[in-house]
This record gives sequence, structure tokens and C-alpha cells, in this order.
Amino acid sequence: MNKGTQEAIPILGKYSSYDVNPIRKHEEWFEYLGIDWLLIDWTNFLWMNPAWEQHQGATHEIEETTELLFKTYSQLEKEGKHPPKLVIMLGFQNGPAVPNVLQRFNGIVAWTKTEFLDKPEYKNQWLYYHGKPLLTILYTPSLPCEELAKNTKGVVASEWTVRWMGSQLQDSHVDKCGYWSWMDGTIRQVVTFRDNVPEETVVTPSCFPFPFTEDVLREGGWLDPKATGRDHGAPYIESWRVAFDSRPKFIQIHQWNEFAG
Repeated sequence: MNKGTQEAIPILGKYSSYDVNPIRKHEEWFEYLGIDWLLIDWTNFLWMNPAWEQHQGATHEIEETTELLFKTYSQLEKEGKHPPKLVIMLGFQNGPAVPNVLQRFNGIVAWTKTEFLDKPEYKNQWLYYHGKPLLTILYTPSLPCEELAKNTKGVVASEWTVRWMGSQLQDSHVDKCGYWSWMDGTIRQVVTFRDNVPEETVVTPSCFPFPFTEDVLREGGWLDPKATGRDHGAPYIESWRVAFDSRPKFIQIHQWNEFAG
């Protein structure tokens, strides 16, 4: 979503998700940096307009450009490259409430299986975990584990290894329910354990608390007094300490583009 004007013309030119050249250049950088998996954000599909089922507008653009990414990475593998593995992140609740949320969500999962997972040419592009491609699902309420489980009962995704993702784990504490983090409000991030083994944490260059109240848009965001700015990379280095101390199986580097107030 465009909430302002661009700061400058990028050195390598304006970006388009339909342009294979930046996809290839980014992959080159990812390999150099040691980034071995990417999270593809589909979390707004449930509530965006036109409705997802119409496959029009912004959601259709994301579907098309995701397929272009899979195709490009498949070609890069044939050329001897080692592109990051891919994980799709769906949203079970990430915006305005929608009717028939479970039916619509399961429809998205089934469509993703048919259009992506079942295609043999994409088999090597997925990040496999416990023998299946990894699928993450964003669901952000701050609720007891029993209630979270009750609310998400009925999700059909048996072909995937599913990991649910929350937010602001320092306040919501849904890591106790096995939830991974989408973003936390502290530089010393929370680590999610599974079977007493560190499984996931987030590393970030900056952050802000996101209170679970109706006033969040008015009082939260980067204008919050407790927000942490980028400060020439110092918070980013501090954030990595959590990952080095705990050595989880999965590390996510998030919030590079998060500037909304």
C-alpha cells in the first residue's frame, strides 16, 4: 500500500515484481548473504477487494508474481544457482473481519495446493520441514492457547507442515502455544520453543510495540514512545544476539520496509 511518496529513485532502477531482472539480482544477493529461505506474504488475501475468489486486482498480481518467482528460481537452479527455498504465509486474521472465514481460508489453501504445490516443476523450490513443505499462518489475537486452538479448528492443510504465527510475543505470549513471531515490539526478541528445543525467532533492524486495543492505529506504530529506530544498525546487531544465544532452527529477518506510522 502506498502511503506517501518515494524517497529517491533506486540506484538499480524502479522495482517491479513482474521484472525477472531484480528477482535474479536479489537471488544473487541472497546467496551471498547466506539467506536460505524466503517468506511470501499472502496474509491480506481474506479481506482485500476485489474478493480473492475473483482473482483480480492486487491479490491476482501477488499470485502471478509468486508464480514468476517459482519459475525464475527453478530456472536458476538449472543454471547451477542455489536460490532460497520458499514458504507461503497465509493470513487467518490480519485485518477486517470477513464472513465465512474458515471456508474462504480453506479455499485459499486448496487453490494454493493445486496451483503451486502439485506442480512437479516447483517441487524443489519449497522449504521442507518434517517431510512436508512448510506453510505459515498469521493469526494475531492475544488469547489463551485453548481458545486459539478452538478458533482455528477446522483448518484443512494436511499436505503441509503448518506453523501458526502471532505478533508482539513479548505481550501476547502466544509462543507458549507454539506460535512463531511475525514481529515483536522489542529488540531482544522472543524465542519460540517446541519440545524444549528453540525453533524460531525474529531478527529486526527496528521495531515498535503494537498494543492489542482499538486505539492502536491512533497511539501505536513508529510514533509510540517505546518504538526503537534503526540507529545506524545498532539495534539490528543487538537483535542478532538472541539468535546467537538460542540458535533456533528458523531465523526470520523482518521489517526492512516497515515505515507506516
